[in-house]
Amino acid sequence: MGRHPCAIVTFTLDGVDSFAIKQSLAAKHINASVLRPGSTLPDALARNLPPLVRASPHSYNSQAEVDALVEAVSELV
Repeated sequence: MGRHPCAIVTFTLDGVDSFAIKQSLAAKHINASVLRPGSTLPDALARNLPPLVRASPHSYNSQAEVDALVEAVSELV
């Protein structure tokens, strides 16, 4: 983890549907959600945002759990 851990990370992967990413992570017992543009409408409209995957590596997650998230996402690229 970095010097300033973040509680929420949102991302997309080029060419991979955000809902498919969530489903793939869930199959590995990794919690994530998908934020639809309407949940942050002003920002989503201004930046033309698609549905975003949201992962929440809060302070209770271990380094191993964060590493598992990173590995699972990298397998989808």
